[in-house]
Amino acid sequence: MPYAAYMPFPPVKVDPDQEQRAYGYIWQWVGSSNLCKSPEQRRKLAISNTHSITTAYYDMADEESFRPLARWMALSFVIDDFVDEGINSEDGAACAKAVQGLVALFSGGKPRTDIQHAAASLAADIMRGRSPAWRASFRRNVCMWLWASYASNIDQLASRRPSLDEYMRVRRTSLGQEQFIDLLEIAVGVDLPESVRHLPCIREIRLAVVEHMAFGDDVVSLPKEIDAGVEYNAVRVVEYDRGVGRHAALEQVIGISNAAVRRYELLREELPRQLDAVGIRGKQRDDVIRFAHACQQMIRANHDFLQTAGRYAAGRDMLAGLTFRPD
Repeated sequence: MPYAAYMPFPPVKVDPDQEQRAYGYIWQWVGSSNLCKSPEQRRKLAISNTHSITTAYYDMADEESFRPLARWMALSFVIDDFVDEGINSEDGAACAKAVQGLVALFSGGKPRTDIQHAAASLAADIMRGRSPAWRASFRRNVCMWLWASYASNIDQLASRRPSLDEYMRVRRTSLGQEQFIDLLEIAVGVDLPESVRHLPCIREIRLAVVEHMAFGDDVVSLPKEIDAGVEYNAVRVVEYDRGVGRHAALEQVIGISNAAVRRYELLREELPRQLDAVGIRGKQRDDVIRFAHACQQMIRANHDFLQTAGRYAAGRDMLAGLTFRPD
């Protein structure tokens, strides 16, 4: 490892045949949905390795469930770039319009553009047969992701630098990881009751998954974002907020990501006692434990994704020349 990332979990053994099927599901759907029309848009999606991360996250899913999960993963990257287009052209109104059009789909709005039609159709497919509580969670997490992305983009456009505390609050949502944790229930084959989703250990396990990825992503995204003139990155925020240099800021952000992994380990130990406290036994208990273990797999998959995806190559090159103390 080029930097002191803490990762105690074993690698995810990805089935290359399943990974290839994910690739086919994604690109066939992208073409039929009229997405990624330009070579640059297709290039960005290709280097994101969405077929690989889907397989690493959701390899336990049955084939019928796996197909829309792969496509939603790709769509999330396409949407992210789509929302960013307004910022890249210094047009905050365009960014707002992009987000509003997508959010409206989750409250009965009619799709009008190719990306809206693709999102509406795929979301309906994914939510079919799920409980009202699960659908509400998924809708909420997708919409919060979109609005948090808007908020961070507008801060960038206005050259506003948030405090570290504010940045961390927004970043936990703007990453969009919560929606993929919702989708993990589909892959595992469970639909957890609200009483389980609101257990302190389950809420905190979800947050640990989010924070590990959010701040690990910021570390390896740093060179790309500096080149693009983006200041909205945890490393940059730590530099200004705490008055430290680049190396120290990198260590601190890596430390935040590592702390999330250690918190997950502790939460897994505490979870059975919480299940005992509310009398969850039998199959329902097994479902919760399987979901919690799948969250561990997601943490490891994110770790590997940051080390292999083409979009992070410059970040890995930067880190390879640095030495960090063990966290």
